[in-house]
Amino acid sequence: MRASHFAAALVGAFAAPGLAWNTDIHQQIGFAAEKFLSPAAKAILSEILEPESGASLGRIGAWADAHRGTPEGRHTTTWHWINPADQPPSFCNVHYNRDCTSGGCIVSALANETQILKSCIRSVKDGKLVGGANATCANAAKFITHFIMDIAQPMHVTGIARGGNDIPVVFGGVTTNLHAIWDGR
Repeated sequence: MRASHFAAALVGAFAAPGLAWNTDIHQQIGFAAEKFLSPAAKAILSEILEPESGASLGRIGAWADAHRGTPEGRHTTTWHWINPADQPPSFCNVHYNRDCTSGGCIVSALANETQILKSCIRSVKDGKLVGGANATCANAAKFITHFIMDIAQPMHVTGIARGGNDIPVVFGGVTTNLHAIWDGR
């Protein structure tokens, strides 16, 4: 399974634009993406992911959000977005050195985790990795699955008002911010 095919399956499976990017939507997108995986890709995932995942993109879709709330995952918090200095309609661009924080961003996380996953796929093909025995490999697959979904959430890829966090809104009688609405909170 090529990492680009894995990513394309996820991007191609987005159910409906405008839905909140909460746990349920991450899972639904993952379940939809599974339909696009080849039998070979599914077999490789079953060797990379922990057995309890059932090699399911839906079951792992929201893992990275839960992980960043743990002591061992706190360092991944900034990996879920990038806040470029964009000013639409005048200009919209991402400059990696300007926009990616020192702790990382979604661009660096996808690049790094893709390199890890590529190595893990080679290990599976060489018979050196079976049954989710390598947490680094399983986590790389889970991060990529989640970040491909996150990067399609507009508030995760704009620097305007810190990704919408500084845009107050009232929704359903509750005062919150635009980013929170997109995330389904």
